[in-house]
Amino acid sequence: MKTKRANDTKQAILDAAVKLVEEKGYAETSILDICKECGITKPTFYYYYKSKEDIFENFDFHYLPLSGYSATPQILRAENAWQQLWIMSKNAVDQFTLVYGKPVLLAAMAAGICKGKNPFMSVPDDVMDTIVPFVERAQREGIIRSRKGARELMERSNLVFVGTIYMWVTNELKGDIYQEIYDSMRIILDIDPKYDFPIEMYK
Repeated sequence: MKTKRANDTKQAILDAAVKLVEEKGYAETSILDICKECGITKPTFYYYYKSKEDIFENFDFHYLPLSGYSATPQILRAENAWQQLWIMSKNAVDQFTLVYGKPVLLAAMAAGICKGKNPFMSVPDDVMDTIVPFVERAQREGIIRSRKGARELMERSNLVFVGTIYMWVTNELKGDIYQEIYDSMRIILDIDPKYDFPIEMYK
């Protein structure tokens, strides 16, 4: 069982690595830099992590909970289930673009790809279970015209979401990331055009 001190040290290493990557970039950040930043020796570093890649390979890109956070009032005030789905999606985009940012995402991508992993691919079951009822309600109300299963629609939407994040991180995305994801979701879900709305409503 790990002690609180051990957990604190491991977190300090992670925090130092993230800070340095944000300042210098992933490739330019060395293990020695990380050790100096958090005041530890290399043997201590290797006790907690096998390599620099190991830090970011399992980086916890947690999805924001759909209750108890700042967007909840917006969700409750939204006119329909499609707008509610967009608010949830927008907050996920905010998390990646504003909370983590390109340097940290790029580090996680690089570390994950080296190990054959995708650091932010799957949606946790509890989040999916919360989103699916909104999709089902939108289907019942004719807002979403696709007859495919709600979970499948969200899984396919997530594939596009992740692909768009990758393009944004690598500077390949030419348009606005929010608009790109909105338009992709609208096509996948086959939203009735009369329910379209300007995304600026929720910026």
